[in-house]
Amino acid sequence: MLIYAGDAPGTIVTAADWQSLLAERRYTAAVIGPGAGLTEDLPAMVLATLHSGKATVLDADALTVFADDPPRLFGATHAQTVLTPHSGNSRGCSWPGGKQAGQARAAAAATGWGVVLTGADTGGRPPTAGR
Repeated sequence: MLIYAGDAPGTIVTAADWQSLLAERRYTAAVIGPGAGLTEDLPAMVLATLHSGKATVLDADALTVFADDPPRLFGATHAQTVLTPHSGNSRGCSWPGGKQAGQARAAAAATGWGVVLTGADTGGRPPTAGR
């Protein structure tokens, strides 16, 4: 189920609603990042999502907002975290490896996350691949 903020085109939910949605037991997963904007509230929203223990997909702005402090983000991730960066999101982040597929393999092996590096040469790797 998607919940859209009707008065803010492009916004699915607002920062004010995020905590209450995370507390809802019927929601077992969250996607955060696309169209969120690099706002002051976003790092706290991302960390709250990860700390909720729900399966989490982090994309776009949810990754870019941590470009200056990747360890803060990486330290909060868990086994049900999937990251979907593209080269623009990962600027400033230390993605191991070289080309996209190599980066996905190295990041998944190093962290235990599911990683799908998106872009012209999209590559993915499940968290347990190659172990």
